Amino acid sequence: MTICRFTIKNIQKLDFYQDIIRVLDFFRRSLLYNDQRIHNHLKKTGVNMRFISSLSKSVALLASIAMLVISSLVFSNPAEAANYTVTMGAGGLQFGPKKVAVKPGDTVTFKNAMLPPHNVMFNPAKSPDPNLSKSLSHKQLAFRAGESFDINIPADAKAGDYEFFCIPHRGAGMVGHLVVE
Repeated sequence: MTICRFTIKNIQKLDFYQDIIRVLDFFRRSLLYNDQRIHNHLKKTGVNMRFISSLSKSVALLASIAMLVISSLVFSNPAEAANYTVTMGAGGLQFGPKKVAVKPGDTVTFKNAMLPPHNVMFNPAKSPDPNLSKSLSHKQLAFRAGESFDINIPADAKAGDYEFFCIPHRGAGMVGHLVVE
């Protein structure tokens, strides 16, 4: 089995690539020639090349800094809302985790696990904002494993510790805390 054969056509292709290299070399030389001509002209007119070089470096540096600042403002991602999961009936009659730290705009998903039914009620007496506690509460019981519901923390939520519990299992200690930062 033959993997590669050098034929007249392959050699002609090599000549074609050498021609391309010659053309590129020609352009490189002409650019150097023109650059030298500009340098000689500026030298004759008394322009200091070091000053021009220093000035062009300063302008390039300022342009780079400006582009960096502009791009950081334009392309920066605003903080995205997070989603947290609290398991109801995690390892028995408890919430897992028992304490969740959130920020306004975040979502907390309460998911049913063991020993249903479960729900989530926020205690207005042990919360910084009783009205928010009432609006976050989910009275409806979840009976099936895997059943879940979301609670969205409003953008204007008052910071603090909001206590929540499961009505059927509150006496068994199924209590948790939602800390709004």
